[in-house]
Amino acid sequence: MDIGLRHSVVAFFILVTTTVNTGPPAGADVVPDPGPEGPITYINPNPAECEPIQYQGERYEATVPATLDLAERAKLSVHFLTSFMNPNLEYEPYNMIELMKVPPTMWHCQGDFQMQGKVLEMIPPSRLISGSRENPKAEYEFMKMFLRMQGDDGLVYAPVVGRPWVLKQGGYLHPPDDQKEGVEQICTLGYGTSRALSGFTILAKLDPDGPWPEAARKLAKGIKKTLIVDGPNAYAFSHWNIPGREIEKPEKPPVGIIAGGNAWTAMALIQYHRGLGDPEALDLAGKLLHFIFLDSGYFGENGRYLAGGSGSGWAHFHTHATSMVAALYYIAETGDKTLLNPVLEAYDYGIEAGNGVLGFFPEAVHESGPGFMGQDHPYKYHTSESCEVADMVMAAILLSKLGIDKWDDADRWLRNQLAENQLTNVCWVSDGRLDTSVAVPSQGHIDKFYQPGKYTTNNVAQRAVGGFASHPSANDFQGHPEMVVTIANCCSGTGPRALFYGWREAITYDKGGMIWTFDRPVLRINLLLNRASKWADIESHIPYAGRVDVKAKHDLKVEVRIPHWADEKLVQCVVDGSTREITFDGRYAKLGEINKGQTATITMPLEERMETVHIQGPPGGVNEYKLVMRGGSVVAIDPPGKYHPLYQRNHYRAGKTLYRKVERFVPEDELNWW
Repeated sequence: MDIGLRHSVVAFFILVTTTVNTGPPAGADVVPDPGPEGPITYINPNPAECEPIQYQGERYEATVPATLDLAERAKLSVHFLTSFMNPNLEYEPYNMIELMKVPPTMWHCQGDFQMQGKVLEMIPPSRLISGSRENPKAEYEFMKMFLRMQGDDGLVYAPVVGRPWVLKQGGYLHPPDDQKEGVEQICTLGYGTSRALSGFTILAKLDPDGPWPEAARKLAKGIKKTLIVDGPNAYAFSHWNIPGREIEKPEKPPVGIIAGGNAWTAMALIQYHRGLGDPEALDLAGKLLHFIFLDSGYFGENGRYLAGGSGSGWAHFHTHATSMVAALYYIAETGDKTLLNPVLEAYDYGIEAGNGVLGFFPEAVHESGPGFMGQDHPYKYHTSESCEVADMVMAAILLSKLGIDKWDDADRWLRNQLAENQLTNVCWVSDGRLDTSVAVPSQGHIDKFYQPGKYTTNNVAQRAVGGFASHPSANDFQGHPEMVVTIANCCSGTGPRALFYGWREAITYDKGGMIWTFDRPVLRINLLLNRASKWADIESHIPYAGRVDVKAKHDLKVEVRIPHWADEKLVQCVVDGSTREITFDGRYAKLGEINKGQTATITMPLEERMETVHIQGPPGGVNEYKLVMRGGSVVAIDPPGKYHPLYQRNHYRAGKTLYRKVERFVPEDELNWW
């Protein structure tokens, strides 16, 4: 695990937040993982058989610089994604983790099902880049549970019988109270079910002889039937469904976050098309995105994020950012750039609403005024839901792949807010320093949306390692101390997506320029991070020093993107002790030919500097932070956090690289279509 990059955070959906129960008192007996309240009735009790997924690749030990390693972070994600499942409840994940309680607690609630599709989608990519073999039984049982939840119509339904908390929460994702009678199965359209389609498609590609290709096609067909096509637009007929419910056009199209929620469906349909080939799915995705960006009122002039007629007065950043990512997928797949300018405006507005140095992006953005600076937050504290941090990383990388260079943005946000958002140790929970006296239940609006089911205190803190927090401030893992919920697990299913995408796109291997058999493929290094690959191993000393080593495994031409904080005139390259003249193509240093077995070392000046940023805090609280930067990395922040302070990175400031031994894994399949 990274030395000094010891903290983490990811985000969560504010409509599901804090519990009104206080949980067991200190010293109480451990509360075990609960079982169901009676037999669980699945819609498909006799599903097709499936086999555990086999992750093929090469393993070897290496001693590497102790700097940010996205594969190692993915290994932590596997730990979390397979540990926070409840083995006594057929591996249903918990949705809420409360590390600010004594003892720490995990809850089941209605939100469990909304984020299950994220978990299904993200375990395979996290295993592929890390090689983690941890908890295979949990993954396998979870996969089988999804097959049991798929109905004849293809949709995925959460069973209510045996899990009454599924329908305890009212209003947002479930039927009105007068329609709940007799409901035994329920489907969350858009949010959870769409990510399940992406998960089914990944499993179909990894196990094409298993039940997953058919499961993906059935689910895509079921989702298509729930969409209303209205001229150039499409949208889901509702945000929930039950078996046998009539699908009919609503009186009015959806507004606000319900309208924006169609972005998850659009993205899943594009990924499904990429994986299994379905032009109709791609076409529908385009219509969904046309509706979101151009006709739903969810985006305003100059990319402004709007509540879109929902009446809330504030916009949910994550849903807007997901819309951007889905649109960029569509542009890349079709070449249709109709939505490119709206996406660019929304991207710039997101940075204006947050902070582009840290990658701190707020959960709530107000409709009035530039960004949200100076506005009252509906939940008092401005925190950075890590879902949108991951989205913005994805957007930066996707724009860069389209030729609009945002690599520096992606690099900073990966190294800073996203890396700090991932929980890498839990010493702070039990070392006696944590002041939980301020962690009190929030009332009013929150109580309306969150009614917990059963809970556990069984080894919660250790099971939470690798998850992403829900309420980080700029300097603290728990930036909303009055919320006992620390991690809401919709975010822990989004953070790994950015880890994977950053890992995969850190390098580009291109045979396209080869004309003769003696020509060499080009390896482009886009992000100066640790990265093992089939073609070369990259070892990054940043931010200890401005140095990157490229160890070639094949004969290559190598190009290295130099970040904007480095003066390209001072960049130097040495190959096996011999100075190598380099030329530049934009920000890319062209190192020329590197033979198999050679090491190219690129160096550049890396100076420490100070920056001051402003991020809105609670009323009367801190909103100015002084940063110590080395390259694009924050290595210290003032004032420091109180509960689990972020940016405890002083070891980087000595300028001497520390090392660690790791098992590197080079997968056979990098899911290049995903």
